Amino acid sequence: MPRDKLNLCLVWHQHQPLYRDPTVPGQRGGYRLPWVRLHGLRDYFGMAARLWERPGLRCCVNLTPILVRQLNDYLSGATDRLWEMTEKSVNGLGPGETLRLLRDAFDADWRNQILVHPRYAELFERYMPVSRSLADLDLWPEEGVPSRLAAEAVGIPRRDLVDLSVWANLAWFPVELREGQWVTPWGEHLSVAGLAAKGAGFDLGDVAELGRTWRRTLAAVIPLHRALAERGQVELTATPFAHPILPILVDSDSALIDRAGSVHPPRFSYPADARGQLELGLDVLREAYGSAPSGWWPAEGAVGRNVVGIFNDAGARWLATDEGVLKLALGREPAPAELATPWDAGVPVFFRDHPLSDAVGFHYSRLAPGEAAGDFLWGLRHRYAGLEGGCAAVILDGENAWGAYTRDGRDFLLALYDELLRADDIALTTPGAYLTELEERGATLPVIEDLPHASWIDEFGSEPGNDLGTWIGEPEENRAWELVAALRRALDGAGVTAGERPDVFLHVYAAEGSDWFWWYGTDQAAAPKAEREFDRLFRAHLAAAYRTAGLPVPEELDRPVILDYLVWTPDRGDVEVSAGTRLFVQLESPGGLEVRRPDGSSSRPDFMPIGGVMGLKTAWRAELGYPPAGEIELVLDGRRSVVRVT
Repeated sequence: MPRDKLNLCLVWHQHQPLYRDPTVPGQRGGYRLPWVRLHGLRDYFGMAARLWERPGLRCCVNLTPILVRQLNDYLSGATDRLWEMTEKSVNGLGPGETLRLLRDAFDADWRNQILVHPRYAELFERYMPVSRSLADLDLWPEEGVPSRLAAEAVGIPRRDLVDLSVWANLAWFPVELREGQWVTPWGEHLSVAGLAAKGAGFDLGDVAELGRTWRRTLAAVIPLHRALAERGQVELTATPFAHPILPILVDSDSALIDRAGSVHPPRFSYPADARGQLELGLDVLREAYGSAPSGWWPAEGAVGRNVVGIFNDAGARWLATDEGVLKLALGREPAPAELATPWDAGVPVFFRDHPLSDAVGFHYSRLAPGEAAGDFLWGLRHRYAGLEGGCAAVILDGENAWGAYTRDGRDFLLALYDELLRADDIALTTPGAYLTELEERGATLPVIEDLPHASWIDEFGSEPGNDLGTWIGEPEENRAWELVAALRRALDGAGVTAGERPDVFLHVYAAEGSDWFWWYGTDQAAAPKAEREFDRLFRAHLAAAYRTAGLPVPEELDRPVILDYLVWTPDRGDVEVSAGTRLFVQLESPGGLEVRRPDGSSSRPDFMPIGGVMGLKTAWRAELGYPPAGEIELVLDGRRSVVRVT
């Protein structure tokens, strides 16, 4: 650790929840959503490939255990619904499958993953209006497809469907494979450049080649990370198995929430589950890497005094979270020198630089690669001026950001890596290596007596300050926690334990994962189809735990946590909904809307910010509840729209 340089720890965190539907028998089509496979191509392989190309660069990579488990599942023959439709498209799709393909085939960054490919762009222009019209439809079962839409689906040329399904996969291969080939450290050549160059008129042989190549590429992900670690370039780190918000598992009453109207659910307290999540996570990673990591990025950076002992018992050498947690602990903004060091909170804790991490995740995609890399180094030098020997931590999602960048972020990342390698005042290190240097020097760490129960994020619409409200406190979130609590009580009553029935607790741990709770409530928003998919998978994991344990499945699990709803935006104009539908209004800025109800009353609803970090910008949403039959007038800037409730 050079004392005349600023040390920098880069940590790339990569994760996907358990998308496999436990109600689907066999391997094929069991994954309802394709994100493990698609991000596995562009990001988990692509990010590792770029690191391999810069052998002097040191950093951390965090592949969550539930992600590693799913990657291995694909290598054992599992597939997702998108791939099933791709293979079937050559011989023809049914109306329901056609509509589902049209709805889902444009789930990519339009500018950087669709419009840059001429045939994909042509299909986007032709079918995106239909795709938008399907956005609010469930399309989960084959039956129940509206007859008008079914007739429209029958008329779509098979050639278009084949090309569309191929591009919905091909666009997710990393640019290295689309534009040429990449040779692995063990000499395997990977490429889809021939398919990308062909561009259109794909046939059965092309689909087969596509399938072989994505499987070979996914098969390279874990070996490539092991090679990076064996080279001494990467410190591989850990997250509890299914990415749970650990302080909530230990004691939901400890969760810091401060959004108006939010309350804690009935107390949930299962410290044994928290320990089990850590132990299973280490088992999965030990098998994948050959040894167990000792550094941890807790899911969502969620930490607190009630989890420190659990991490210590698991052999944690260090944890990392956000600088906002340090601010809560100190009761003030931390000085740069306080941020540029790990703290002793019972275990060493690194606090990430929030602005720089967010700049990479959400802002630098708007700049030219060299300009963005230069701005990063300027920000690093400016904030930590005079702190040679200190250590800054930049920690962020290593997957979702890159769709917003040109060429999958490759040009930016290599520009950033090269600037860092050339810098004579910055040394790249890892938290583990930095702690070793401090120990060899006999340095002592500043102490935090009471680590706050908080995460990297401040819940949208809450009081300023990092908290845990994104996963608990709103009615949908609390009902979901009550469903998990009911399952745990049932298992306890039946004497079912994790030690004796790991098959049951695989589903318990999956349901305790953070992702379902992230999308519940209004503080984060996704497309209705995505929220319904997550809701259904959450309840499916709960039901699978009951079934696997030989217990009756409660009828309540048949009822969605997210009830039928419609989000009205000004561009929708007049709409018609069924009685019992929850109605929201969403605007780009709050206020200015008058709601006139059938009984003659009118009001101006209160808007709350939504969208959160995944939406890149904040929108504003107001809930109108479950309106009775009749017409509701929405008047905005003098324009009148009608919602007909039938």
